[in-house]
Amino acid sequence: MEKIYLATLESRNFTFKAVGTDERSAKQTLIDGLAVHTEQRRLKSDWWDAGDICTESLKFGSAYRDYDEIPANAERIDLEDFSFTHEGSAITNPTLSECGRFLVSPEEYGFNVTWTGGGCSAWEKRVGDKWVVITDGDCSHELGGVGSSFMMGFYDGNDEETSWGEMIAHKTLIVGVHNTTEDEIDDMAEDALNALCLSVQNALGVTDGGLASMHFSDDDTKAAIKTYIKAELKAKLDEAIAKNERGE
Repeated sequence: MEKIYLATLESRNFTFKAVGTDERSAKQTLIDGLAVHTEQRRLKSDWWDAGDICTESLKFGSAYRDYDEIPANAERIDLEDFSFTHEGSAITNPTLSECGRFLVSPEEYGFNVTWTGGGCSAWEKRVGDKWVVITDGDCSHELGGVGSSFMMGFYDGNDEETSWGEMIAHKTLIVGVHNTTEDEIDDMAEDALNALCLSVQNALGVTDGGLASMHFSDDDTKAAIKTYIKAELKAKLDEAIAKNERGE
């Protein structure tokens, strides 16, 4: 059972509640309880009205503000990675699917096109109390094809629902090219270093990784691997830009 139903009746002196596995059972349980209360207090049978009973569904593991569920993964922005969350996932390039394999429209992540005046337009998305805005780097929401550069800006919201406010950060991205974060690069370098050590240990029949930990404790090798990864990423980016310029 993923959720329960709560039936409530407010009177002048009491708040009556009942829980059920569905809306009907919750309401009927409350009605039965009201009948007992009526008898106990020797009240007239018509002191309450069934139309005043309110029912709501509650999900296990969820928190509520008034009658609305508070999302477990509240959307936010991360200025270190230049990302925003969408349904619990950190998105660094809104022209790519979450898996990074498919080209998508920013609309997939909740962006809407807005006209900003003078014939200009942009993609905008409210994230918490801030805004994420996407343009082609000039004054259009038309981002072009794979390899085209575009800008994703982060705004402070200025405490107004309809105002972007002041830009607090921005990042130039490429349509269809994954924006790899420093954390992801660090993870790739760590995985590569571990694979290197494991290959040597397997070949030599070594079962203790202590010597490898001592040998690579200064992080110089990991730093060199990270430099190589960044070089490969730049080459991939240059290739995508070149293809776009050739119209491929």
